[in-house]
Amino acid sequence: MPVDAEPQLESENQNKVENEAEPITENKAEKTAQQLPRQPVEIAFDISADGYTVQLGAYLSQAMAERSADKIIILQGELRVRNIIAAGRHSFVIVYGQYETQQQAQDAAEGIRVLNPQLEYWVRSIKSMRDRS
Repeated sequence: MPVDAEPQLESENQNKVENEAEPITENKAEKTAQQLPRQPVEIAFDISADGYTVQLGAYLSQAMAERSADKIIILQGELRVRNIIAAGRHSFVIVYGQYETQQQAQDAAEGIRVLNPQLEYWVRSIKSMRDRS
């Protein structure tokens, strides 16, 4: 066997492995980044504010809400899990953003829905969350 045959074989195998690997696309990278556990952020959701937010789910446990939030794909912004009390029961709601107008919140919700077609949402006033917390 010629001595220089081995390096060609290694090179051929390396090319084969590289060609078989699934390319990482920008969308996959964004999706993966958005599904990583969310880290605490310094900007707090201001429950005393006026305006609107997008509610993306309501759960009886905080752990369940956080697991669901981790599965939602967003390209920018931050998902928050807020504890509210309604009819004497705690609920943990996933909210996205704070907007001055209902239309701005609706537009944001539609953008999220494009990335998460199965997702149901509710545009609600921040005041309605405050009155129930």
